[in-house]
Amino acid sequence: MQDIISLNEDQLLIPLSEQVWVQHHVPELTVLILSYNHINYIEECLNAVLSQKTNFRVEIIIHDDASDDQTQKLLTVYQAKYPGLIRLILQEENQFSKNVNIYASLHQMAQGSYIARCDGDDRWGDPYKLQQQVHFLKCHPEFALCFHSTNSIDQNGVLLKEDELLKSADQDYSKAELRELRCRWIPLSSACYRNVIDEFPPEYALVNNGDMFFLLLLAKFGGAKFQSEIKPYAYRQHDKSYWSQYSTGNKNKMHLESILLILAYLIRIDEKETAKIITFTRFIPYFNEHFYIQSQSLLSA
Repeated sequence: MQDIISLNEDQLLIPLSEQVWVQHHVPELTVLILSYNHINYIEECLNAVLSQKTNFRVEIIIHDDASDDQTQKLLTVYQAKYPGLIRLILQEENQFSKNVNIYASLHQMAQGSYIARCDGDDRWGDPYKLQQQVHFLKCHPEFALCFHSTNSIDQNGVLLKEDELLKSADQDYSKAELRELRCRWIPLSSACYRNVIDEFPPEYALVNNGDMFFLLLLAKFGGAKFQSEIKPYAYRQHDKSYWSQYSTGNKNKMHLESILLILAYLIRIDEKETAKIITFTRFIPYFNEHFYIQSQSLLSA
């Protein structure tokens, strides 16, 4: 097969599974995949990633958090088939249960100038996703990330809801809007972003769900672009996912803790004006909605 390195940028797009690169060529993009007991879904996830068509080199880093099903066995089969493409991290002890922030360590391993994520129970729906997103970021240095819409599916892959994003969230965000958390949910499994965060603050390591904190850190380097031209990815909802194990009350508590840790970080680095804005626009409204009203009803019972 013709070595893809000899091709110009607009000559040929080849699925990752068919690309051939000399090993010293640094990947342009890193895909980060987290898996845990995803034996029923991980093959769909990997095949969707491997079918991505690009004209640049990609590396895939897969972190399995000590699955006790057959996920790790299947992952080793894929690595053996694509040794120059897939790097495996197979944990013997579950790191999530120890409150280890896995993404922070994975980012230190990423060689690509750009990073894309996909959880092991989800799947991308557009084979040109990575090509389009990297091309956009190369042409628009004012943006730190780009993202697209999401469909919800059940454990069997049946569509539950089209466009999981609210229509009001299908929009671009400026650096200031991201930094001040004046944005709606941006699913990071749909995002592609610049590999520009050199160090994660200690407050980030304490967050259970770090997506909101991560966006705030990335906002230092640019805004976020919504890409309507990219087909939605499939976000799988099932009762064995990390997030589903928590009650609504615990999810609300973790969200509030995340905001508090963000505020602590901003105050520590003397970004007090941003902390003030977040306090009045996110923390107080969220507290009133989910905790103050609940506590008042308990007191009056």
